[in-house]
Order: sequence, then structure tokens, then C-alpha cells
Amino acid sequence: MRKIVITMICLFSCLLVRAGKCTTETHGTICSNSNFDLMDDRFAAMLNILLPANNAHSTLVVFTQCYGGDAMDDLASRPNTAVVSATSPGQTATYGGYDDDAAAALRPGAGRTSNDVHEAGVAGKASGETPQSQGSPVSLEPTNPDGPIRSRHVLIYAGIPGGGSHGDAYQRDVIRSNFAGQGNTTVTAVGGDGTGGWDYPGTIDGLNAAALALMNEMDTDEQLIVFVTDHGDIEKVDTSPDCASGHCVSEPLILGESIYAQMLSDPQNIPTVALFSPGPMVPPPVDILVGDQLFPAVPFDQFVDLNGDGDMNDFGEGWAAVHPMDEASIDPMGEIVMVMGPGEIALATISLGSGAIAKNHVFGCLYVPGDINNSNTFTGLDITYAVRFFKGGPLPPYSCECPPGHTWYVSGDVNGSCTFTGLDITYMVRYFKGGPAPIPCPDCPPAR
Repeated sequence: MRKIVITMICLFSCLLVRAGKCTTETHGTICSNSNFDLMDDRFAAMLNILLPANNAHSTLVVFTQCYGGDAMDDLASRPNTAVVSATSPGQTATYGGYDDDAAAALRPGAGRTSNDVHEAGVAGKASGETPQSQGSPVSLEPTNPDGPIRSRHVLIYAGIPGGGSHGDAYQRDVIRSNFAGQGNTTVTAVGGDGTGGWDYPGTIDGLNAAALALMNEMDTDEQLIVFVTDHGDIEKVDTSPDCASGHCVSEPLILGESIYAQMLSDPQNIPTVALFSPGPMVPPPVDILVGDQLFPAVPFDQFVDLNGDGDMNDFGEGWAAVHPMDEASIDPMGEIVMVMGPGEIALATISLGSGAIAKNHVFGCLYVPGDINNSNTFTGLDITYAVRFFKGGPLPPYSCECPPGHTWYVSGDVNGSCTFTGLDITYMVRYFKGGPAPIPCPDCPPAR
């Protein structure tokens, strides 16, 4: 009850006393497999410092992680940059939805642009994904020594790779294959522990090292493409906490019921409270009070050096203190964070984060009912293929496991019986004579 009263008082204060000057913001992140995630504004700062837009022909950023829609806005001012996302703000993403179709369409070709990537992702999106785009389309023409895009650099990022057969490693390999054989083209993969097909570890340092390696190669006739997949984090941030007399207090940091429900649905995420102090000086440990939870002597042990020059004087650089939170103890309608130090404290931000949220998994299989020959359409040729199969001909080229542990030719079931038999051929013939449309197995609906 006490926490609710305090929260309501602070909300009232924010709305009336500060007269519209509330300093809380919502940010998406680039998640890492270390303790500190890179918020979208710092990610944009890293690109602008190491790979500035005026040093590139154009930039394409593809966000397919959870809360990618919350990470777009900080790149809006970057010139000659198109940003596309699988999601709108506040949405989680899905493996096998927008992501793998966008990855498949991320390839060079005459007349191709970033719109082709986005449109393919939109066509394959999962329910719950509302794709967004910003900026003018950028060209994906093949590189040409005498053309406007002489070189191209593709950077793929997944801090905590996962997703199974159509997951992050699959998308990485598809993109690599799409650009194989292209002249003056590099594809760099940052993810996991930096092994198993990943060139750098999926940490902020790994991303920084990959960007530093590209920095010396970029020029005004070279294109940068960044494809982000994997987990995502939502951060509620006070960008100007009230600091005086050895303590700092945040505005109410409100995750909200929807985000909180998404957190509860992921058993692996670890919510955090994070403090950021700009500049090269390491602050002393501080005590952090969140509601009625006290975390004593939390150290500033995470350093953020976006351009790797060691001075930590650029925007977004400094020291962070991060402490895990018990998810069950968080009030989604608002938490006030108080920071107490041994002396004066200078904090640029205080934030409450959801922790890395894994993408959802598409229920069912990616198939078209009746598409026996795996052509992505249901035509009369599928009837011919099915008849041959039941006469001892070749097996259908596409099967899937659905429900778990039950592998069968699910695309052949068009009468909703959850089996593939000769009765389905009869149903197919009736359909093409004007009969009812295919009925997929209700236990394994097509993912799209």
C-alpha cells in the first residue's frame, strides 16, 4: 500500500508540479550476452561515431529483435538511412515471422531496394508483429567498381542466438549466402561467444570491435547494412534524475501491464535497474533503493566506450552500475529508484529494464495447405504429385513436426482430419471443381 501511495504522489508531482517536463523515455536495446545492453540512442551514437553517414553511400538497418519498433527513432536523423522493423513499439517479435523472410530478401539485385526486404518481411510476418519502416528506400544494386555502390559491408548481430531451424544462425547463413560472390563485399557476424560461425562475440565490445574493423574500409561509395536479430529489451529511462546532497531520485519508471506480461512469459529474462554516469571517472559504489528493496554497495563496473579510443568522453560513454531485479517484486504501474552514495552523485540516467526477452516461436509449421510439392502454392500439380505418392512414387519433399513429436506430411491434409490419405486427394479434386477450400489440421495450423 505504501509503495502505491508513493507512486501516485510522484505521478501527480510529475504531471502537475513539473508541468509537462517529465524526463522519462522508452528505449529499445541491442541485447548482449554480457551484463550491459546497448540502448538505441547509444547504438545510433556508435554508428555515427565509427561509421558516420557522410562516410557511406547509404545505410540500411533491419531490426528483427523484440522491441525493434522502440529502437528505430534514434536513427531517424541519420542521413541516407532506411530503417525497417518487424515490430511496432511495445511488441515482441517471432522467429519464423518477419525475420527469416526479410533475411531471405536481403540480397543484391538490379532494381532491388530496401523496400523489397521490408515487403518480404511484411508478407511473412507472424500474428502480433506490426512491421514499420522509416526513411527513403536505399538501393541494393550489385556492387560495381564504376557504379554508385562500389563496396558493401553487411553486419549481422545476435547477442544471444537461438530460434532453432529458422533462428538467428539460419538467418546469418542465409544472408551470407545471398552476398556470396559479390565483389568488394564483406559480411561480418557478431553473436554468441564468437565461435560456431560468428566472427565476434555478441557483446558490446564485440559489436564495437566489428565496427572498428569496418571503420577503416568505409567510404562515400560504400554501403553499410546492419541486420539485428535475437532478443530485445525494453528500458524505461529517467534521462534527468533529481540529484542533490548525495542522492538521486528517479521519476516513476512505468513498465506497464503489457510489457510486464511479456516479461512473465519469458522464464529466462532478468529485469535490471541500471545507473549511468558519463565520463572517464569511476564513481564509488552506491546503495540503490527500488520500492522497499535495498541493494547495497552496487559497483559501477560496466564501462561503455563506444569508439574504442579509451577516453570515454564521447556521447553515451561512461560507467554503468547494473543490478538484477526480482521480477515478481516489480510494480508494473511504476517504480521509483533512489540512489544513495558516499558523496555527490552525477547520474545521466536511471533505468528499469525488462531484461532480454526472447522472440516467440511460430506455432505450427510454415506451409500452404495442399502444397504437396513445396512450390508455395496449391495447384493441380499437387494432385498429380499426391497420386504418384500413393502409387509408390517419391515422398513429398516437405514434412514438419507438428504437434511436437509427430512428423508427417501436414501440407497434404486438406480435409482437416490431421492425416494424409487418399481422401485428401478426393477433397483436392472437389476444391478445384468449386468445392470447399482446404481445411488444415486444427492441431497444426499453418503459421501463415
